[in-house]
Amino acid sequence: MELLDAALALVLTLGALGTIVTMLMELMFRVFCIRARFLKGMIQDYVLPEVLSIPAIKAAFAAVTGDAPTAQTAKAAERKLVEAIIGNPAEKVSLDRPVIGPGGAYDRITLEHFLSRLVEETGLRERIDTARAEVRAALIESARIFDKMSGATVASFATRARGWSLVIGIILAFVANVDGLRLFETYRDSPETALAIIADQDGLAAADAAATDSFRAALALEAEVRVLEEKFKSANETEKAAAEEALVAKRQELAKLADPEAMRQLLAGSADILKSLRDRHLPIGWQQFPYCQKAEVGADALCGSDQEPDYVFWFFRVLVTGLLIGLGGPFWFDVAKRLAAVRTVLRGGKSDQTGPRTGEDPAGNAAPFSAILRQVDGVIDAFAAGVGAGTADQSGTQQTTQ
Repeated sequence: MELLDAALALVLTLGALGTIVTMLMELMFRVFCIRARFLKGMIQDYVLPEVLSIPAIKAAFAAVTGDAPTAQTAKAAERKLVEAIIGNPAEKVSLDRPVIGPGGAYDRITLEHFLSRLVEETGLRERIDTARAEVRAALIESARIFDKMSGATVASFATRARGWSLVIGIILAFVANVDGLRLFETYRDSPETALAIIADQDGLAAADAAATDSFRAALALEAEVRVLEEKFKSANETEKAAAEEALVAKRQELAKLADPEAMRQLLAGSADILKSLRDRHLPIGWQQFPYCQKAEVGADALCGSDQEPDYVFWFFRVLVTGLLIGLGGPFWFDVAKRLAAVRTVLRGGKSDQTGPRTGEDPAGNAAPFSAILRQVDGVIDAFAAGVGAGTADQSGTQQTTQ
């Protein structure tokens, strides 16, 4: 039972450190606009080359760019089209937060938004009345291309995000000097320490859930802001004031989650997690081998040992620990939940573990063809009525770069 307790305590510790990785990952995504970069790459490199080769769109776009554009002017027109699709029309009054990269771009768009911008910018709008069937066929093909690439991009982004998570986990392990083997030995040799960590399982899991929920809340608010931005852009004079007021209020609400002070608090939260682990006198930190900084409590016996230090073995232990941390808090807390259920059963209790959690499909599900047809017809009808269509984000439609 002591070994199971030690294993459970180690898993919970990895989960707590994985929470730090989750925080740092989201911070990196926001500051460097990584989602927006992925979206731009998908539109520019994969979607538009196929879409602009569709005969009806190619002919309409040629009328916009000129019958015989030079390579330079054609590229400029395509860049303008990309910016029209992903550009945030209200960025000048956007959030006051540090941004590196394409900060004036959306980081996710819907199929309806894409089709709406395509109709506006490629010249298809002028052909709806005279060649409606041809425009509809072109938009259906464009929608299928966008939908296919969206799923591939979401899967690619998830794969790369896992890679970044592993890298951040390794960096964290070396910076904080986290040796998983020594942690396990500590929990094995000190059952009371392991039990103290296990007793705090709910608190550690709640901290990870709170971090994840705050990021999801920010994404949901960003989605609402994008919808309001589109409504503000298409509002008539009588609706303009109310639309602007709603947009400003929602931006202020989002700014509270995304301003520099919130980011500093995010970093402070990461430091607090490390401090709480060190306060339990775990072998974590620069007071431990091989850094061996002086400390009044928790001094590492290896630092004063006459034994020849094995730096290579330490390096590989910390490297493996970093890879494990990089799997993330949700993964380890799920493992901890299962281990806790086994522990309860072995102690003669009854497991209260529920079935596996359900969540979002990381690969992204392709939108049903009937849904694509409804959105294509909705866009065409809106433009035929002279209203315009599309929102940057709207529930129930395919999104990219999640």
